[in-house]
Amino acid sequence: ETRGIVREFTLTSRGVGESLFKEKGCQGCHQGKMSLDKRLTTATVTEFAVAMWNHAPLMVAESKKSGKPLPRLEPQEMQEIVSYLWDTVLFAEQGSAARGEKAFAKKNCTTCHKSGGAGPDLKQWLSNRNDPLRPFSIMSVLWQHGPQMLQGMQAKHVAWPQFTQPEMTDLIAYLNSLRPKGAPRAE
Repeated sequence: ETRGIVREFTLTSRGVGESLFKEKGCQGCHQGKMSLDKRLTTATVTEFAVAMWNHAPLMVAESKKSGKPLPRLEPQEMQEIVSYLWDTVLFAEQGSAARGEKAFAKKNCTTCHKSGGAGPDLKQWLSNRNDPLRPFSIMSVLWQHGPQMLQGMQAKHVAWPQFTQPEMTDLIAYLNSLRPKGAPRAE
């Protein structure tokens, strides 16, 4: 029985999980039609466990065929890999930079975010970031700077924009497209 058991899962750093995904050989098999980006779209931790359980016979067969032993994964390593997969597969939705640029203009973001505007120069701000924007980083930015943004918008008599999920996904893609060449990209 699992009722009453404290369930805990904490997302960890993306980098450790990504390294483990490569080092343990997961990336060697999970590419092309075996890529996980289309397979893990709504997974819970239990659904990950089910997928791994059901996947075991195929992994064993592939291991025998290739002559490569199955990797040993400790619970913490599995948590790191699952965190990485959630970050890349579930939180990094693919948007359209072209549609995002249109939403940026339509929602009046250009009122403040342009050269000489009241808001920060986004190209400069984005070039100073170590990682691409994702939904969590947008929420963090809004939490930290939202009150000042609202105050500035009210002073200019600009309504606070409302976004749909697809518009936000496209906006994030557009903002990431403004990052300098060679900067890490959202996957």
